[in-house]
Amino acid sequence: MPFTDPIPALRTIGFTGSNAILLSGYGDDEASALRGVMLQGHRSLLDCSYTLYGASTLHADAGFNLVSVVLAAP
Repeated sequence: MPFTDPIPALRTIGFTGSNAILLSGYGDDEASALRGVMLQGHRSLLDCSYTLYGASTLHADAGFNLVSVVLAAP
């Protein structure tokens, strides 16, 4: 199930912070998908309170790429 608030999922692995954001990008190649993340999160990436992060990439057999990044503040 898609979600936009990563806090509930982070809680299941012991995260106790109160601020987190999920950034996602999609593209024909990994670089395009990463560009989507950068465009979506350009303001969030400047917030120095986000000191924890996680990233994932996926290449689908259908020929597209997904990149997801979670930024979190302790």
